[in-house]
Amino acid sequence: MNAMRRCIVTYSLLLFLVMGLCPLVVAETFVEGALPSDVELSLRSLVRSYVQESSGQLADKVLADIMNHPAASLQTVEAAIHGIPEFGIAPVGAQPRRSIVIRGRTAEYSLYVPPTYTLDQSYPMILCLHGAGFTGQAYLDRWVPRLEDRYILACPTIAMGSWWTRFGEDLTLSILRKVSAEYQIDPDRIFLTGMSNGGVGAWIIGMHHADLFAGIAPMASGIDDVMFPFVENLSNTPVYVIHGAEDRIMPVQLSRDLVQEMERRGIHYHYREHHWTHPHAGGHFFPRQELPDLISWFDGQKREPLPRYVSLVRDATHLTPFYWVVLI
Repeated sequence: MNAMRRCIVTYSLLLFLVMGLCPLVVAETFVEGALPSDVELSLRSLVRSYVQESSGQLADKVLADIMNHPAASLQTVEAAIHGIPEFGIAPVGAQPRRSIVIRGRTAEYSLYVPPTYTLDQSYPMILCLHGAGFTGQAYLDRWVPRLEDRYILACPTIAMGSWWTRFGEDLTLSILRKVSAEYQIDPDRIFLTGMSNGGVGAWIIGMHHADLFAGIAPMASGIDDVMFPFVENLSNTPVYVIHGAEDRIMPVQLSRDLVQEMERRGIHYHYREHHWTHPHAGGHFFPRQELPDLISWFDGQKREPLPRYVSLVRDATHLTPFYWVVLI
């Protein structure tokens, strides 16, 4: 649970009360059970959702609902906050086969939590999307030895790495919410990366939900130029691009074109074009030699949850809140 959210909801409510924007329909002294049970439960549910919500944009909507709730007062909200349990003991180490249900379908993901995990601090998190023919578990095995137990790592699995689908997007975001509800994740240090098809997913999901991430790192991938306008959404989300010059699967020109597009739009990026080769795929792989610099880049990034300026490009499939902007 994010303790800061407890303070924010109480402070925000106090501010609304002072400004006369929140109705005082509840007695000044809150008495357990004094409200109708359905009203009391609905307020408690909203407060719980707000404190545990990993998405800043969704949390803001829930906070507005709390402010407009007919039972909202300092006393009722404080009682609801105190009724929410703190993070409990959760498993650590490699958890290669976790399951999650998305729209009635069961999917798998692999999770690694450093053995040194403690509730006394928040941890950065990396969401890693695999390529075609791989699984989240395979990527877990490749990444964990290189992370030095400083990051929580989540690697979902989807057939053929089809991360550009709505199911792939829902799976990625649902795992982010689930892990954030179980572990002490720093919401300002969540990163999205992916290789090959996973890199395509990192571009697409990252562009449409840039407000959730401190940075995205697509590797050996690219997107069709018809999607280039969505790059504008990354105006506050830096990008680290890795691509092999000898890539035989996804030509390096895909990343070069995206770099030019980011340059044109003023997007902060770091581009690594390596010359390592693999016997079967040429430059289409993620060389272990590139990881230390990528992790160092992750170390230096932190999300700005309330940027002063926001660029937003949307289509009919993503009319959802973005930072503090809503298209209706």
